[in-house]
Amino acid sequence: QRLYTLSDSEVKPVAAVRELTRIITIEKPEIIQSFNTDGNLFAYLGTRRAPVPCFIASLRNTNKSWLEMLVERRINHAYDSLVVNSRATKEEISNRTSIPPEKIEIIRNGVDTEFFKPVDQAHRNEIRRRYDIPHNAFVVISVGRIARQKNHECTIKVLSHLQNRLGPDVPILWLCLGLVENKAYFHRLQLLINELGLGG
Repeated sequence: QRLYTLSDSEVKPVAAVRELTRIITIEKPEIIQSFNTDGNLFAYLGTRRAPVPCFIASLRNTNKSWLEMLVERRINHAYDSLVVNSRATKEEISNRTSIPPEKIEIIRNGVDTEFFKPVDQAHRNEIRRRYDIPHNAFVVISVGRIARQKNHECTIKVLSHLQNRLGPDVPILWLCLGLVENKAYFHRLQLLINELGLGG
């Protein structure tokens, strides 16, 4: 029922850890659950002076930096469990840290199908008219940052195979919505698109 704000860009991390420790002391939670290496580190530091019976940390995405792995190696002894979102992340974390695989649980990302439902054909046709998308176009939308972990190369290769199966009369429209996290990676994707003849 209560919301605490630990920090924003103006607050120093030491002050945030001190505030977290104070909150844990007041609330006396049974479980603390943290997310990603920075959150895991804050939770670890906050529970040093205000112990909590159960500490569940979580990580997602592969390709963690050496610094993130160093932090995780130093603090993971405090975790009762570590939650990840994929088998690949579990394997990477297990191989690059001292966390035993049996301590790592996988909870995959999900989609609420009661909320996210396909729209009816009339609505789809209206959207195509509004954005001038050909009625026979095969439309793919990727939502998420443009980064190596998202494996856009796989999508591009699949679209190439799909174009070969559909033939030249069926246009493919790929809308890739997300921040460009790595310009060199983005450039590689553009080269691959051109190599596979999908540039149009």
